[in-house]
Amino acid sequence: MQTSKSPSRNSLAAKAGAAPRAVTTALCLGLSLGAGTLGAKALLLGEVQVTCPIDGKSFKTAVIAGFVLHGVRLDLKPLGSLIAPNPFPVCPENGFVMYRSQFSDAEVAAIKPIVLTDEFRKQRAKHTDYYMAAYVKERLGGDDYDLAQTYLQASWEAERDKPQLTVLYRTLALERFEAFLQHDASKSEHWWTASMLAGELERLLGRFEAVEARFRDLPFEEARTSLGQAGSALVSATDQIRLHALSHNAAPEMYSEAVGRRT
Repeated sequence: MQTSKSPSRNSLAAKAGAAPRAVTTALCLGLSLGAGTLGAKALLLGEVQVTCPIDGKSFKTAVIAGFVLHGVRLDLKPLGSLIAPNPFPVCPENGFVMYRSQFSDAEVAAIKPIVLTDEFRKQRAKHTDYYMAAYVKERLGGDDYDLAQTYLQASWEAERDKPQLTVLYRTLALERFEAFLQHDASKSEHWWTASMLAGELERLLGRFEAVEARFRDLPFEEARTSLGQAGSALVSATDQIRLHALSHNAAPEMYSEAVGRRT
């Protein structure tokens, strides 16, 4: 059982799955289980004051100060007493989701015309915080990998708060991972993570044959050699996704370190 106790929003964001950039901070972290000091169901919340970059007004927002982590799903959602994804501060008067702790003057100047529109307010009434973060990022020309991650995390929010939007958000995340893979052939950890998550999203969307087609010719041994522990975790995760797809299982499933890749 992994625990964390810290007032730092940035460190908590990495640990709580706010941005699943690498398997080493998701699969490997989530399954490095050890003794902890928090109770099995503990979630400690704190409060900090932040300033909205859009209108300059200060407001108080809740932050996660401690949690228990006991595993991770195959779509990299962390499991435990935490809130996943890690909640972002939301400006009370205009609804801007503060997806970063700081924004430059140039960024604020570009964001304001997006946020202060009727269309933004209309979308804000329908969608989750992470979706609205992606909404702004897209209009700022955000990169596909980051947008894919943001939509993925929006799907975790939707499962909890707006289940009718879960399929839409998973579909948007898959489209962005696909776009990233079309112009990146680096075989880096980002590439492998995108490949694995694209297959997992296809499984969750019930596209079972597409999962096998995607994973069939991936260079698994290359991942183990070049990425070490993260590569082994990715290979194991892809195998588990394949097995669930073969049984036509579209339900979210937990990653198991006990399951190795079958050839």
